[in-house]
Amino acid sequence: MVKSEDKPEEEKVEIEIPSDVDEVYEEEPTTMHDYLSAAYYALQALGDIDTGMMTKNEVQRLNRVKRKSRKIIYYVIEQYAEELGL
Repeated sequence: MVKSEDKPEEEKVEIEIPSDVDEVYEEEPTTMHDYLSAAYYALQALGDIDTGMMTKNEVQRLNRVKRKSRKIIYYVIEQYAEELGL
């Protein structure tokens, strides 16, 4: 059993921000175009993979990524079509 007086005191850590930092980087929100590009590139990268030497789990993972990429592309196209009134 550890008594409260036996616990070491926590050290306070101060973080110094250099004075030469002019701006703070803010991450931009992800756009639909970013999602579309990522899904397209994933399909392109996985399209030519030979599954003959892969295990069943690896093939399932590959197919899952392809399926999700197609869903993302479909969703983004639907959003753009709705925006355009098509």
